Amino acid sequence: MDSSDQRRYGDRRNDSTGALNLRRFYSRRRQVRRVMDDTAPARLDVYPPRYFWISVLILLLCMADAVNTLHLLDLGAVELNPLLGALLDRNLTLFALCKHLLTGVGVVILVAYSRHRLFDRLATLQILHGVLLGYLVLVIFQWQAILLYGAP
Repeated sequence: MDSSDQRRYGDRRNDSTGALNLRRFYSRRRQVRRVMDDTAPARLDVYPPRYFWISVLILLLCMADAVNTLHLLDLGAVELNPLLGALLDRNLTLFALCKHLLTGVGVVILVAYSRHRLFDRLATLQILHGVLLGYLVLVIFQWQAILLYGAP
């Protein structure tokens, strides 16, 4: 076997890290090459720009949720999430870090598997849209509560 037949990195199709691999930044696959069953795993090298913007909006709304939560707590509200409530009692920085880390990791996983289906019915991209809508409704609700109960 001469050196031209050897692969430098092995077979990239067996890569378990998928979209998180740094070699993906230099790749060109933007679509699945073959018609595939919806349940078959398919990873892309470059995702559509709308996935980026949906992710950015989710993370911005997560930040707004954290700020609104702290403001509402000052007005006498109670944190309903027991994990974040425990973190709030310990340290505000730890609360913000964990909240954004959990949301960010979840968004990355949903984008990486955006072409998959959950339980063979629900597209993962629909879950991403649902998270965006959920955060939007939550932030609007919080703003209304701040306006209603925050005025002196």
